Amino acid sequence: MAKLFPFTFIALLLLPVVPMAAQNFQREYSSNNEDIDLTNLVVLSNGQAVVAGSVFLQNLYPVLFALAPDGTVLWRKGLRINTNQSPQDFFSVFSMQPLPNGNALVLMPNLYTPLTPDLLSTRVIITEVSASNGNIVWQRYIGSENVQTLYRDAVVLADGILLSGYIKRQYSLAKINFSGDLIWQKNYAGAGTEKYVFNSVAVSPSGDIYATGLSSDLNVVSLSKFDETGEPLWSKSYALDEGSGPRIFANLDIALSADGQPVLWGTSAVLGPVDHQVFIMQVNPNDGDILVAQTITDPTRTFTTSDILALQGHTFLLCMGDGNSKEIAHYLKYDLEEGLIWSHMDDKTTLTGIVIKTALSPDGYFYSASFRASFTPESAKIITRTDQLLTNKPDCCHKNDPLVLEDQIFTVRDQVLTPAAQQWIETDAVFTWITPNIVTSLICGDNMTNVDFELSDTILCTGGCVSATSTGAGGAELIWAATGQPSVISSTGASFCFDAPGEYAIFATSVQDSCRRMARRVTVRDVAAPAIIQLDSMTCPGECVRFALDTVGADFQYTWTFQGGTPATFVGAEPGPVCYPQSGQFKVAVALAECQSQAEATVAVRYRNLLTPNAFTPNGDNINDRFQPLLKCPATDYHLTIYDRWGEKVFETRNPDDSWDGTINKKSGLADTYAWVLELADVRDAGANTEMLKGEVMLLR
Repeated sequence: MAKLFPFTFIALLLLPVVPMAAQNFQREYSSNNEDIDLTNLVVLSNGQAVVAGSVFLQNLYPVLFALAPDGTVLWRKGLRINTNQSPQDFFSVFSMQPLPNGNALVLMPNLYTPLTPDLLSTRVIITEVSASNGNIVWQRYIGSENVQTLYRDAVVLADGILLSGYIKRQYSLAKINFSGDLIWQKNYAGAGTEKYVFNSVAVSPSGDIYATGLSSDLNVVSLSKFDETGEPLWSKSYALDEGSGPRIFANLDIALSADGQPVLWGTSAVLGPVDHQVFIMQVNPNDGDILVAQTITDPTRTFTTSDILALQGHTFLLCMGDGNSKEIAHYLKYDLEEGLIWSHMDDKTTLTGIVIKTALSPDGYFYSASFRASFTPESAKIITRTDQLLTNKPDCCHKNDPLVLEDQIFTVRDQVLTPAAQQWIETDAVFTWITPNIVTSLICGDNMTNVDFELSDTILCTGGCVSATSTGAGGAELIWAATGQPSVISSTGASFCFDAPGEYAIFATSVQDSCRRMARRVTVRDVAAPAIIQLDSMTCPGECVRFALDTVGADFQYTWTFQGGTPATFVGAEPGPVCYPQSGQFKVAVALAECQSQAEATVAVRYRNLLTPNAFTPNGDNINDRFQPLLKCPATDYHLTIYDRWGEKVFETRNPDDSWDGTINKKSGLADTYAWVLELADVRDAGANTEMLKGEVMLLR
């Protein structure tokens, strides 16, 4: 529908575009001569976004326009086709992908009505579009008047472009080079006479190809795995039964986690009153068996999927329309291990609006294209750019909406793909570009409360507590809450304790503008206190020993305390040597940060210092000629006395280095048994009692 704007405003649009700094934005785009429906979105390597739309003049034609990182329109192009076909030709953009050279790959189906029994036939236009001005670099026009041909999705690989779709009721995969030349094409027929279409395609890091399929009866969907040359490895079909009959499938998309695990995201419905549900399904990459299948359903709302994005690790961003007497864009963050993390809706796309396409820029920004229709000329085409939604910090236009995932039961069966005739049908086409005007208006400001906060820790053990501290609200009141715990209103922060292991989210929401919300996650582990191992034996005060733990967790902080030792404390899993200058019994303890329990052990420090021979032979052969107690610990207070059997003192010394040579008053002592008494102490051992040791020794001749 045409839109009228004041002349002065249009004149401003003709001024040179001044580049602006990149920032988050949400803008409404419209044409001053035609009503454009957004259909697709891609972000190129230079951060520039290219948006596709459709405009209905006499027929349906695509429109492309490019946006700078601040949302400014850089160029705009309309596309018409010049052929000898009927003027009823029309086409739109099905898929766009960024190319390695910085340009965009665009797939456009062309529907036309030749005088054939099929009445409606299809072909596909594949083209490379220049990022600098929107001009065509090369183009391929695949199809003919008597062959239905449609490639719906594409993946750009290191050595070419993979296409998925159908030819003549058959599944079809094709690989072309970066000039559009065919490398290989594989067609496969399904069972029966249904029409089989590959809907979307994804390629794993190892090169395996996964393609989702739909058939014309719409009661089953399929997932097929191929090797890098298009040879089938396995194929599964999935069906849903509910009540009196099967559910039909309206949409199916696929994404792969960082390690290649397939996830399907789709919409199902029952015949009769509108009853759309969305489901997410994780399958085994080795055989297609279902690992997890869950659904979101609400009898008062209608859900329809629109896009799925793989994020880091096993996390995905799910995009859908959420209908409740109106349609809004709805985003969910989902992890294969944690399940549903959060759910947000965009309250700027109400009144039959829906998110069309999502994309990630190379520098980590999230783009979404949404369409909000109305019965007036004020329908809106909305582009959002934010670095916050992906990190669980929704911007000004998103608000929290809790949803629940429930288990979903699918019927799974093996599917056999039959090789079909291979064909590659191509004709030339000439493009003529038109230039509709695109205008913008900013509909979202940045004057919202900053609810950013920091956590004192993100990994705890059972019984641990964490503190959340506001870092950017400027004294504004925030609502603090944690999973399963009551909320607290505070302008500074809050503390939460967790008695059970698990994954928890801590939320902060602005009291003033509740659509501003942020969450951070903590992990609580059920960890038993480790056992302390003493690695060295100890004989004397002043010696040092080493300690270790029988188990060590990489994510925990260990704090040691050594009673009576030096050093007295240590932080880490492996302390260095600990020295004990005193004799006694001392406690060694290890605490895990934020944990209630700790490990303890006792170390004994005492003299084990005396070895005394029980006989000696003072015969001058220099072998065992003298008697002397052998000290293992240094003694600074030493007194040795030796007595004969009648109690007469025969030898005395206070020098630990002196020994008895068996003489008494400078004469050789008799062969007999003698008693000895040793008093000793180490003055370094403050407070230790002097030890008095006694024994006997035999003098042998």
